[in-house]
Amino acid sequence: MRIQWTAGGFQVIDAAKNTVSVATTEWGGGDTPLPVAGALADQDTGPDDPALSLAGTAAALGFPPVHLVAIPLNGVGQTSFGSGSDVLELDAAPYLIRVDANVRVFVRLEGPATLRRDGSDGVRIEFSDRQPVSMGFESRVGVPEERVTVTRTPEGVATGLSALAVGADTTSPDRTWPTLREQPPYVEFGETTHVPRSIREQRPDTEIELVVPPDLTYLTTGASLAHYLGAEVRTAPGAEPHLNVAGRIVTLGRGRSYQEETAALLRRTFYLDCLARTAGPHGGDLSVSVVADELELDTQALYEAPLAERVDRYLDLPYDAVADAFPEWHLTMHVAPTYETVRTLPHLIANVPHLFSPASEPLPKKEWLRLTVADGYDVDRENVWHADDGFAGVGGSDAGADAEPAATDDPTAADEPAPTDEPAPTDHPRVDGSDETLRVAREISNVDLVKPTLGPGRSHGWLAEKVPIDVFKALPAAYENRQKYLDEPDSELSVVAVVNDDRRGSFDISDVDGADMRDETAEISAHYERRAEDLNIDLTIKENVSTAELARTFERRNDLVHFIGHRDEQGLECSNGFFSADTIRESNAQTFFLNACGSFPEGRALVEKGSVGGGVTFESVTNDDAVKVGVAFARLIMNGFCIERALDYTRGQLMTPKDYAVVGDGTHVVTQNDSIVPEALFLSENDDGTYSVLVEQSSPRTTGGCIQTNLDEDAELRHLWGTNRQYELTEQELIDYFSVHHGLVIYNNELAWTDSLIEDLKL
Repeated sequence: MRIQWTAGGFQVIDAAKNTVSVATTEWGGGDTPLPVAGALADQDTGPDDPALSLAGTAAALGFPPVHLVAIPLNGVGQTSFGSGSDVLELDAAPYLIRVDANVRVFVRLEGPATLRRDGSDGVRIEFSDRQPVSMGFESRVGVPEERVTVTRTPEGVATGLSALAVGADTTSPDRTWPTLREQPPYVEFGETTHVPRSIREQRPDTEIELVVPPDLTYLTTGASLAHYLGAEVRTAPGAEPHLNVAGRIVTLGRGRSYQEETAALLRRTFYLDCLARTAGPHGGDLSVSVVADELELDTQALYEAPLAERVDRYLDLPYDAVADAFPEWHLTMHVAPTYETVRTLPHLIANVPHLFSPASEPLPKKEWLRLTVADGYDVDRENVWHADDGFAGVGGSDAGADAEPAATDDPTAADEPAPTDEPAPTDHPRVDGSDETLRVAREISNVDLVKPTLGPGRSHGWLAEKVPIDVFKALPAAYENRQKYLDEPDSELSVVAVVNDDRRGSFDISDVDGADMRDETAEISAHYERRAEDLNIDLTIKENVSTAELARTFERRNDLVHFIGHRDEQGLECSNGFFSADTIRESNAQTFFLNACGSFPEGRALVEKGSVGGGVTFESVTNDDAVKVGVAFARLIMNGFCIERALDYTRGQLMTPKDYAVVGDGTHVVTQNDSIVPEALFLSENDDGTYSVLVEQSSPRTTGGCIQTNLDEDAELRHLWGTNRQYELTEQELIDYFSVHHGLVIYNNELAWTDSLIEDLKL
């Protein structure tokens, strides 16, 4: 972590290149303030010893428009300063101010002081004159240093999973906060078992035990629940899978029932813990707090109760009656029960995903063609906002309310020839606009696809063999590769856009198509440049590169490589031939977007050779779709959306949304957003001139955090991440909100942005 001074203050940059900008007024030396570490050591709101500290004097400090918490050091309680607050006066007393930015900041100061939210420009801490202040900084990115070694047996895996309970900093309901869930130690296999003493001493005794048969399927799919509950995991031949909660036996069933039960119990415990934490020092009223009254919960007693006692209480509650009040679960991972994926579990479970074994059915050519085009996708009706019943097909990967369900037992499928290894043609498919619904001449994907059986959840990852549709194709290498990109905090965020599209003649691309590709290049360049100053981006545009130059682009350290062009069975087209990712020794492109027909094989090879993940295609795509996806993906990625959500929002406006996919870790984030989890707004105009706005703020990357908005009448009300909120706004209220909110808007099934939509709507 380092400090970089700027004209108006400084930036703090961590190993993942997350950045917080601090504006300073009349910064200088002078009276030395008390160290911030002393204040932090007496609190449980941050690290005892911050990774980086800074002291000086200032008349004011400015921060991004994020959530602040003022904690009096000589008293009790705390005061939140969320997006619904304008001014907060602090009296003449010592305070610790927590700034919940991408790099968390802790400011120790002596009041009086004023916290002021200045529209979209951020938050300021102002003094009547220059005052001494000290600041500590904490990265949200951590890598475990210790490793657990176990034998390659089910019993060894159980020992390893038991040790992973040290990943949470507390057993109180505050463990639902993402900042208190760290990545647990790595698991390795060896001839003997070794659990470091420090891990044994840190591991809490929660009086909860998970007992399963010696079968990797039960161990891998039970790992997320065991981790959150801090459970001791034990195998027993012939055992009926169950939890022992301080003497209470909770049977979990077998097979798929076991996976569904463990997922349901994880949801129940996690969300009810979110209610219980509202009684703690870091709580605050939640929009779902009404559930506590319905269930007659004593949140104060629950907050103070041991974990096993809380779980025992939760088991007796009619949770199913109130389950719909909570957000849809953020992520379900479908994980193969193998020793290789056991080594990947520590990378996953701090994010508390549901874990299911992979299940799928064949996807015949005829159904694949029908799903990619027909799948209920009517350009006049599908994926549009309906003010009466909400948004149909949010994200675009599933058919909307008017869609005809996909056939799974097509009696004619047997008449179709089996998929072959013959690659998809490189020319773009023909588009025909007949019968009110666009139809595309399709070719089968160049990979053997399957139709997955998905568990509950908003987003899905597939860490197993086969290549499914509708999920991101995770690879163990993707999670192992992430660590190598955390070693260069001094470098800029490097983005390279490669434009290899100089074959208009041989591909018979029309003048319009050629213009579209040039538009894509110009627009993505503008989007990257727009965020360059805020995010310390080094942008490079390359055109018509050779195979050697493209190889060097992937082999050099780059954070994002955006390729625009074509691909055939030999690889990505270059000026002198074709580039195959199999030919490079190592990929050092952290993420990528290969906007070329049938690019999945190249994307997979890049991850296996060192990348974390990226966007690819299964199929030939039209120029029109390619331009839409390229432009939108660039801006979403640069505004803090993870790879999976960026591509999901983008393909929701396409005629063939299933052609695009993510390979690698779809939850990975390339750049930051001041809100940690960026918003997406679904906007529609009502007949009376008002507007309906659905606010979606969710990410498969994390869960448990809170958001506030000035759209709520209660400025202190908080919503859990993943809670969809709907508001009815007048034209002026919409203008006021857009003036402080700069982000994604889906309007009439088109991706737009608040900074341009006001002009487009003539507001």
